[in-house]
Amino acid sequence: MSKKFKSVEDVWDSSRVKLSVLVIEAKDVTNGKAKFKLENPVIKIILNRMDKPPKTLAKTKPQKAKTPSLVTFNDLFTFTNLEPSDYISIEFEDKPGLTSKLIGTAQITQVQTIQPYDEPIDGWYSLVGRPGSKWAVKGSVHLRLYYSIETHKKSKTKGKEKMKFLYEHYMDSFKTGDLIAYSGNGVVAAATKLITNSPFSHLGMIFRLPNKWTRKDELYVVEFTNNIDGLADVYSDTRYEWGVNIFRLFDRIHHYHGPSIWWSSLKNPIKKENYIQCLDYLNEVYDIYKKFNAKENAKNFSDFLKRKDRNMFKIRGKVHDHLQEILQEKGLLYNNLVDLGSSDFVATLMRKLNIASVQQGDETITPDTLICLEAYENPRLIRIRERYWNDLMLPKEIRAKMLGDDDTEDMEDPEVDVVKFLIYI
Repeated sequence: MSKKFKSVEDVWDSSRVKLSVLVIEAKDVTNGKAKFKLENPVIKIILNRMDKPPKTLAKTKPQKAKTPSLVTFNDLFTFTNLEPSDYISIEFEDKPGLTSKLIGTAQITQVQTIQPYDEPIDGWYSLVGRPGSKWAVKGSVHLRLYYSIETHKKSKTKGKEKMKFLYEHYMDSFKTGDLIAYSGNGVVAAATKLITNSPFSHLGMIFRLPNKWTRKDELYVVEFTNNIDGLADVYSDTRYEWGVNIFRLFDRIHHYHGPSIWWSSLKNPIKKENYIQCLDYLNEVYDIYKKFNAKENAKNFSDFLKRKDRNMFKIRGKVHDHLQEILQEKGLLYNNLVDLGSSDFVATLMRKLNIASVQQGDETITPDTLICLEAYENPRLIRIRERYWNDLMLPKEIRAKMLGDDDTEDMEDPEVDVVKFLIYI
């Protein structure tokens, strides 16, 4: 009898080895024939396990080849219950009718050799023909891989993990409007990082606010989050409540369960009138969420999404919509999709503070797009797991700035429209 899971993160934590694969596109695919033409190409992800025949884990939907040289897929898959010694390969097929024709294959990698962990790895893989084939197969497939052995929830039995803290030199520079960017664990974090090709999965904003008891100003971070770590909200003293939460900044930095945390400094000071306007908004939405949680004991996020209250913050975006649909089909709760709303929430705070005029509900708003706004300095790493210290990654726009290259047009990623979620158990 198969094990029953309540949420997709329970599935993630049930397996030590997880692999997510984003199949983006293929280009210049040909088998060498003079009259070769692609019609409905499909890419299969193949599991190669020792002493066992190859097994198809997943396949993309057939796509119409819009141009002879480029086919776009943009399909995301996540696999669990893999073994570190497993090999992953792909098969490129064409389906001109009821039958499929194998065009070429590519050996991707052995799972345990994927480095770094918990970061997207972007690459092109060359197709080759079958052994002994007389046709000269050419072309390549664009993939992003994400390998993780981390749990989404903190282990109650595992010892405290060693962290490297790098914020000491910046403590006096933290101020209202600065961004805190997190690299998280789990399905939602993996999907966000893969699609954006960055290490950031969700955001918070720093505020200087009066202490609940002493009324002296202290540093806090405001987030729209699932709060799966159970850190206490400083004003309500509640734990594990999703929605708008306010945490002590340094408590959050030390308590957060994820690979890394980054800080991005706001370049220009905030005007007093904008700060007051933002606090009024923050107080309003904060009270709404806390009263809603207390009154409804709202643990099921789906009930919240059905509410029509105009003051309730809504999560938007194609990633959220699709994951919600997939989880409903599997009978799983989708409470853990709350973190997808962190960017839209921070964008709203930016508008109130007159930092940037990002449109609410814009589906292109992601943690990396807000981090890369001109209003902010390049992000600085302030905490990381010690074993990840040498395996760092930055968004392409930021890497270009650090290299002094302002021309990022050639580095632009294709828009991801379709996201699928597959659990291999």
